[in-house]
Amino acid sequence: MRQNNIIGGIINPLHLTPVLWIDFSDSTTVTLNGSTISQVNDKSASGLNFTQAVALNQPSYQSAVQNGLNVARFDGSTDRLTRGSSDLARNVGGLTIYAIRKWSSSPTAARNIVAVSNNNVIQVRALLFGGFVSNKMGAGGRRLDANSFGSVAASSNIGTTSFDLDTAVFDYTNSDLYLYTKDVLEASTTTYQTSGSTSNTAAAGAAIGSQPNGLTQYFQGDIGELLVYHSAHDADTRQRVWDYLRTKWAI
Repeated sequence: MRQNNIIGGIINPLHLTPVLWIDFSDSTTVTLNGSTISQVNDKSASGLNFTQAVALNQPSYQSAVQNGLNVARFDGSTDRLTRGSSDLARNVGGLTIYAIRKWSSSPTAARNIVAVSNNNVIQVRALLFGGFVSNKMGAGGRRLDANSFGSVAASSNIGTTSFDLDTAVFDYTNSDLYLYTKDVLEASTTTYQTSGSTSNTAAAGAAIGSQPNGLTQYFQGDIGELLVYHSAHDADTRQRVWDYLRTKWAI
């Protein structure tokens, strides 16, 4: 498959060991119910597949949308892909999330690209979203169950005419949070949470396109690819992943 080779001399992210790799452009990982997606398989070694059994809530599968690549399209009202258990944000000193996405309308309330929770679906561990601050990208969550939700919001408005690349870096060890669009730092805080690793509570819920409980904050637009790593990526590592994603998706 194209995604498993070196693309344009750029090493693909599998060599950086993602804990989650969702690639909607790879049709071999997508199970269709007609023209909608009932399952997408994780291309990392973790095997964290996401599913949706209800046809009404399945995002549509769109062919050759960006740079000739397929994407998942979410309707902003019911579409989501979820899984009931994972360790995506459990006992790690850092977490880095990359997303290729295109909004179909400017969000004026929180709409989630990807969300990870603990056993209590209200206690979101890590979240990449838009609209929590109107028409701005954002990232946030909490390190421990007892922590209050913390977040940052981008300075630039969300565009709706083209695909873009977002990156959220959760540095739990140093209590930092950084949000990038393309390679531009849009927001950061050095007092995100108390320092340390996340709690022992397993992240029991995860969702693409909504909250993990699948009831609120529905994403509206297209998602091409998602990558999650169990570390806070430094500048060199971010650049390697950015080069791969921007080359592949013509960002």
